[in-house]
Amino acid sequence: MLDNLVLSANIKKYRLLNKMTQTELSEKIYVSCQAVSKWERGLMVPELDKVCLIADAFNISVDELLGSEKEINDFYIGIDGGGSKTEFVLFDSKGEIHDRITLGGCNPNSIGIENSIKIISEGINSVSQNKRVKGIYIGASGFKTIGKEKIKKALIKNYPYSKIECNTDIVNVISSARIKEDCIAAICGTGTVVYTSIGNNLKSYTGWGYLPIWKPLPPSSRRYP
Repeated sequence: MLDNLVLSANIKKYRLLNKMTQTELSEKIYVSCQAVSKWERGLMVPELDKVCLIADAFNISVDELLGSEKEINDFYIGIDGGGSKTEFVLFDSKGEIHDRITLGGCNPNSIGIENSIKIISEGINSVSQNKRVKGIYIGASGFKTIGKEKIKKALIKNYPYSKIECNTDIVNVISSARIKEDCIAAICGTGTVVYTSIGNNLKSYTGWGYLPIWKPLPPSSRRYP
């Protein structure tokens, strides 16, 4: 049975996911912009031939547009960003990997916040392939010191139907540990950083760039043979 509210919500949802305006969609399916607006507000229902054209415009099945497909996978994107490269992985709710790519570094300290947003958005668009992405997690170098909230705000605006979390890349390492609550983690890449994780508290000891900033221990803490 056709659910008009589901259809109207899906038309708007997939239009936004494809970054189309109502005018652009109307031109693709040969209707007025006002008709698209009424469909999205649930004031009118498109005829069957228009439903097929809408689905084609979004590169999805009619069943998915109508919301009647029995099993539609939820997809997620994990992002590991560094100073020289950023890896994007698309996987489903069963943990199966569907796509992965590597782009340049996204550390906002090195390339600026706007370029960081550009790299991350490019990777998300490339691996998502118009799939329903339920969640996006970004763990990237530089996110502890600059621009994390601004980057997150921009991504939420670009991907309104995905839950988005941003954090420093050390959390990626800690999350792979068998015991996450009490551990020491280090990243040795473009930059070097060492953290301890005690309970829910993270504490850094060194890092932030191509050459680590070593902090010597006070004399009372030094040990000699």
